[in-house]
Amino acid sequence: MFRARVPDRKPQVNTRTIMTRKYRRFALILVAASSLIGLLASAPSAAAQSSEAQPIPFSVVPINVAVNDLVFDPFQQKIYFALPSSAGPVFGNTIVGLDTQTGTVGPVALTGSEPNRLAISDDGLFLYVGLSGANSVQRFHLPDLKPDISFSLGSDSFLGPLFARDIQVMPGNSHSVAVARMYKNLSPSSAGIAIFDDGVERPNTTPFFAPFDSIQFGRNDSTLYAYNSETSGLDFYQVSVDSSGLTLGSHVGGLIAGFNSNIHFDWGTGLVYGDDGGAIDPVALTLIGTYSARGVMIPDSGVGRAFFVTSDFSTGDTQIQAFDQGRFTPLGAIDLGNVIPVASSAASFIRWGPTGLAFRTTGPTGQVFLLVSTLVLPPSSTPNPAPVATALLPSNASVGGPNLGMIVQGSNFALGSTVLWNGRVRTTRFLDSNYLLAWIPTTDLVSKGSARVSVFTPAPAGGTSAPLSFTIK
Repeated sequence: MFRARVPDRKPQVNTRTIMTRKYRRFALILVAASSLIGLLASAPSAAAQSSEAQPIPFSVVPINVAVNDLVFDPFQQKIYFALPSSAGPVFGNTIVGLDTQTGTVGPVALTGSEPNRLAISDDGLFLYVGLSGANSVQRFHLPDLKPDISFSLGSDSFLGPLFARDIQVMPGNSHSVAVARMYKNLSPSSAGIAIFDDGVERPNTTPFFAPFDSIQFGRNDSTLYAYNSETSGLDFYQVSVDSSGLTLGSHVGGLIAGFNSNIHFDWGTGLVYGDDGGAIDPVALTLIGTYSARGVMIPDSGVGRAFFVTSDFSTGDTQIQAFDQGRFTPLGAIDLGNVIPVASSAASFIRWGPTGLAFRTTGPTGQVFLLVSTLVLPPSSTPNPAPVATALLPSNASVGGPNLGMIVQGSNFALGSTVLWNGRVRTTRFLDSNYLLAWIPTTDLVSKGSARVSVFTPAPAGGTSAPLSFTIK
């Protein structure tokens, strides 16, 4: 979802943020992985990458730890991992953070029984964790993973407790979440969707007999989209959201065709994408196009591409395929080899950083795969112009203020242009040649003074703009 390019530099690996010795073994696994990823800050030459007809450069690092989910925080530039109890008495039932810029590991937080779903608020304030061993959701403050509220998902007097199948935080409202609930040991297992505000359930929920496996908010907090991949109806629903809760709207069956599939909303295109390869207009309820791939996927309008992890279930041979997001045409693929065991599958596919991808494999012997590749963002075939930054929106903030989204206005921005804060890379999204969106963490606002904000565009050509001043008052 986020795109940026890092000026050439070597990663500084530091494990001093690991607070207790008992986490040191797991920390070293992740630090070693992040060190290898960081080597791609000095990526292969543009000439070697100029044609996607040639083999596409990539680096992949497997981490031999089974996790239940992973998410990326664009403010802190960290990936958070949910470790189940099977990780052992030391690492089981924890959330662990990995800084993708520095290689540091931490913080680490105990979650409660069996963390299985993660969801991060768009302001970077909260991380929500579904617990399949406690039919509840635990909320953590970011960036320190300090425990906040915990709330129950309810119970049925006959069918038993409810658990989180999917969690989505409301856009623009970090205190409210939609939870697709489920029963254990029941098929279909859906128990409907509910909205919780700081743990308090809104009165109107969707009926339990309308099965939903995957949910996504649209561009605002008034519309939720829901998909049923448990039954043959394969229904896609529009769901209205108001202060009382949820109301089912129109639905169509078969727009997305796949059992045990998820849906993904892309804010840039306004479309919903399915793991079956379909892209639909969620307002008109029509199929827009289909990619020639099937597998866990992630759309990214920031780079104009859609990515799929595809696997031959008989052999485990795995590829990551990229498609032009709007034209649905294939752009290239990288072969990972036999990395997904038979009867296992890929899950929790995410984008991170400039050219990063990550996913996990399911099952007790699951792994995490962290990748960096020009498949995500190939270098330009023509020289990039030198970027010019002219204005910041906002141009100031209060000391100790929260995370903020900052627009950099200017000219000659290109795919790969990155916002630098006092020379340090910040997660950046290319909007067009005149605008970039940067995620500025609260940790950048701890002291009064001013920061230098510039824009870096990678080779060929490109360069770094003259800095603008951001005031911390």
